[in-house]
Amino acid sequence: MIFSFSGCSRDCTEFRTYIKYIPLEKTITEIRSSFKVDVPKTLDNPKKIYIYGKYLFIVDEFKGFQIVDNSDVNNPMPLHFIHLDGCTDVSVNNGIIYANQGPDIVSLSIDNLANIQLTGRVQNVMNTALMIGNNFIYDYDKVEVTEEVPCGSSAFRSGRNDFFSAEKNDFSITNTGSSGGNNSGTGGSLARMSFVEGILYLVDNTSLTTIEVTNGFKTLYTGNIGFEIETIFGTASHLFIGTSTGMLIYNRNNGYQPTYLSGISHARGCDPVAVQGNYAYVTVRGNGNCGEANNELLV
Repeated sequence: MIFSFSGCSRDCTEFRTYIKYIPLEKTITEIRSSFKVDVPKTLDNPKKIYIYGKYLFIVDEFKGFQIVDNSDVNNPMPLHFIHLDGCTDVSVNNGIIYANQGPDIVSLSIDNLANIQLTGRVQNVMNTALMIGNNFIYDYDKVEVTEEVPCGSSAFRSGRNDFFSAEKNDFSITNTGSSGGNNSGTGGSLARMSFVEGILYLVDNTSLTTIEVTNGFKTLYTGNIGFEIETIFGTASHLFIGTSTGMLIYNRNNGYQPTYLSGISHARGCDPVAVQGNYAYVTVRGNGNCGEANNELLV
């Protein structure tokens, strides 16, 4: 005797609302032609700040930076907004602004603030730009989305409600190869650029690069120094480089090709570094994409 059983299964679904970050793309030609001096504006995503004399330079991430006259600290006066697609870092030396425009470093003369000019460019020295295919991501749109998903969908198991999404789903990092001295300004512990005695040092995700600015504007040295490089802080004799797993110390050698001296290791986390006198301050920050759950200050 043969028995057969049949039944029906009921699919379980639920509705979830979340914020989707949709990348905005431009070609490298479009990125490089985005320079424009404009009137001040409300900043969408203010990040790093750089101080030079009486001026503040505030980066509006991926869009450019605002120049602010801080002569009266009780009443700062925005002067100009400089459009530079892909901009994340700014540094100033001897009246010249140096900023990244996607993978490039550009120089802008501010001797005459009424007539700011783009004066130079070094191409493909910042290995930090996200790409989709051959296009660079210069900004993101935030869209609230409600979708019907299977119950217990893995996309929601962690409890996250912010998602980073692209139609092509093939993100990659493009692989293109502050302190005192010579009238420089002051950057923060999150800087990827540092001027020391007229030399511009910069770090990307894997490399340390030195750029000549006093006799032309060109790359003099690039060396691979590791992975997940995040920040740089320069002093007269040394460079202190923050990574996701520690701090690297390089001897400047009074020139363009620094050499490794020593380093320390710590639990994985975002790693801003600042130095004053004989002490380096390493803040290991957790949460987000930093890996470590705890926050620490190492001295």
